[in-house]
Parts: sequence; structure tokens; C-alpha cells
Amino acid sequence: MKRLARAILSSAPLWMVIGTANVLLGVAIAMRVDASRDVWWLWTWTRTWLQGTNPYRWPIPADYPPWALVALSPVGVVPDAALPVLWACAGVSLAIAVAWVGPKAIAIQSPPLRLTIGLFLSWAAVRYGLGNGQFALLSVASGLAAVWLARNGSAWSGLFLAAALVKPHVGMAFLAWAFVAAKWRAIAGAAAALAAATVVFSVRLGESVVATLVQYMGQVGAELGGAEPLRGTVEMRPLLEAITGYPAVAAILNTTLAVAGFAAIVWAVSRHPSDTRGELALPLFCLWTLASTFHNAYDLVLVWPVWLVLWHRQQHDPRQSPYLLAFVQAALVVGVPGLWWKLHGSGFGLHFDRVLLAGLLIYMLAAARGLLRRPVFGEVHRREPVQAAARHPSEVMLPQPRASAGRVAQQ
Repeated sequence: MKRLARAILSSAPLWMVIGTANVLLGVAIAMRVDASRDVWWLWTWTRTWLQGTNPYRWPIPADYPPWALVALSPVGVVPDAALPVLWACAGVSLAIAVAWVGPKAIAIQSPPLRLTIGLFLSWAAVRYGLGNGQFALLSVASGLAAVWLARNGSAWSGLFLAAALVKPHVGMAFLAWAFVAAKWRAIAGAAAALAAATVVFSVRLGESVVATLVQYMGQVGAELGGAEPLRGTVEMRPLLEAITGYPAVAAILNTTLAVAGFAAIVWAVSRHPSDTRGELALPLFCLWTLASTFHNAYDLVLVWPVWLVLWHRQQHDPRQSPYLLAFVQAALVVGVPGLWWKLHGSGFGLHFDRVLLAGLLIYMLAAARGLLRRPVFGEVHRREPVQAAARHPSEVMLPQPRASAGRVAQQ
């Protein structure tokens, strides 16, 4: 069974077929009349801002930050008839970019490129994002690029980190990584880019930056803490509400667990060797932000760094069973909560993603010391290097001088 699991996980043709079919289905969904809702809303809000009207005072107010509306303002000038197909094509390109840049950001050995792309494109979260016209792939691709560039000392890392924060609840994983990895240049660059974009947004409307930020935060507060607060399909809070039966108690528990989880990650990372500290912090913070804050199923593309670390460990430690990796891949391909909802309509299966994320976070914290273990010289499959027995000096055979051609002829 282990050999079969490894063979399936390593089959590039299989995953390219599944990934291509999954992406084509997502694009087909995006072409429907009632699909690509998120990009349509962003098209409305950016178009409103470009015309000089405040999108936070629109009948359905914008819930994107001001710097995101500035950065994504080119969406507002796209003809409405071409918007779904253009953004679907952009989404496919961004999904391939996430698959490609992920291993470079974590700086670990990855599967072959064709297999890597096929494995990621087959995830249900990719299909959900394409069908909804979402921007999670843009945020994750930008965040991974920021990590990669920051590790190589590029000044462009700050700009990509700012681009990751167009969806703050996604980009915060990369921002937390930058703080832990002490990438102050990237943080300063991102802060400058966000500040400049916010000023541009406010100047276009003739308002102060403070007023703009207050309006945005007010809209976020109304959505997350209103009479019917938003509940993500991935975050832990709905499961805590189902267990306790009291939303207020669940909110306190969720905040407590989020703070404790963050502290546990910082502690685990601080005990890790300095050369792999940043590589471990990124997947841990990706899991933490998914479980702690509002997220929907398409944001599960943030699990990609986690999957790559699991692949690395399974490849470099033969004692590790491939079953965990195969289980995670199968769950992300099938999209268990969506399938469960279609079959049953309710039940514990709807909380599967939350339990999966919490389990992965606990597992990675417990195994933090060995997750990014790399083989050392002389070690093959964890066997001790074989040493030949010492010989007595008399047993050493010295090379004899070769006989000359004349002497050989005489003999």
C-alpha cells in the first residue's frame, strides 16, 4: 500500500490530467451568468472610485482596503463583457505561478515542475477561486514571491508583500513571516507602498487618510461583528460555536486559541536552527491565519507551503509514511465539506476543513524539529556510514615497480 500511495503521488501524467480538468471546470463556472461574483463587485467598487465616488458609501459598501482598490483599479477599466474571461485566464496564470514559486520561497526540494503544477491545480480551492472570481491566488502568489525575493535580498520584496495584503487576512501570514524572519527592508517597503496607495485613494476622493481608514475599518467591523457576523467556512469559530452553543463564549475561546497558537509558533520557530527558521515559520503562519480569522474554502490555497514541507519530509525521511500526504492531497482535491453538504446538507462533515487545519497545525508544531531535516554527508536512509576495518601495516601491499620491456623479453 505504501508503494501504491507513493506511486500515485509521484505520477505527473495523472495529476496533470486531474489538474487540467479541475481548472477547465473552474473556468467554465466563471463563465456562467451568476458566477465570478467577487471580481464583479471589485469591478463596481474600483469603477466607482475612479469616477470620484466613495465606494465605502455605496449601497453595498466595499470591503477591500483602500490600497487594494488602488492596486486593482485596472479591473475597473476592463469592458464588462470581457471581465469574466480575462480574470479567469489571469486566475489560471496565478495558480501556475503559486505552484512554481512555492518551492522557491521555502527553499526546499520540491517535486518535478510538471508534477508540482498538476498537484496544486487539482485542488478544489483552485476551482472555487476561479469560479468565484476570487483574489486569493493573487495574494498568495504575491506573498510567496515576496518571501522568495526577501530571502535573496531584493528590494522588490516590499512591493510584493504589499500586493499580498490586498487581502489582509491572507497576506497577514506573509507579514508575520517577515517579522519573525527579521526582513525589515521588506516590511518598510510594504508599509511605504500601502501608505502611498492609501494617500492616492484619499486624494482622489478629496478626503483625509484618517477618514478613509476609519470608513474601511467601520465596514470591516460591521461585517465581522454585526447582528449576523460573517463566519468563514474554514476558521475555527463556527466549530467552537457548535460545541459551546454560545457565540460570545466561542469568540473568547477563538481569540484565546489564536493568541496561544501564535505564541506556540514563535516558540517553536525560535528553537529551530537559524538556517531553516524562516522556512518553518511560513507554513505554520499559513495554518494559523486560516484557523484564526475569517476565511472561505478558496483561501485553502494557503495550505500550499504546508503541503510542500510535508512532501519534503516524506522524501528525505524514509521512516515517514506517505499516508498523511496522500490523505491531505485527497482531502484538498475532493473538497470534503462541499461534497458532504451536497450529500447530507448538514453535520460534522461541514467542519472537516477546520479539523484538518487544526490537526495539521498541531502535527507541525509537534514535529517542528524534524520537518525540514536535510540528509547529512555519509547518511543514506538513516543508516550509519560503513567503515572498513583497520589493517595492520604489514598487510598493506605496496605497488611493485613495473618490469622494463627488455627484462620481460629476456624472460
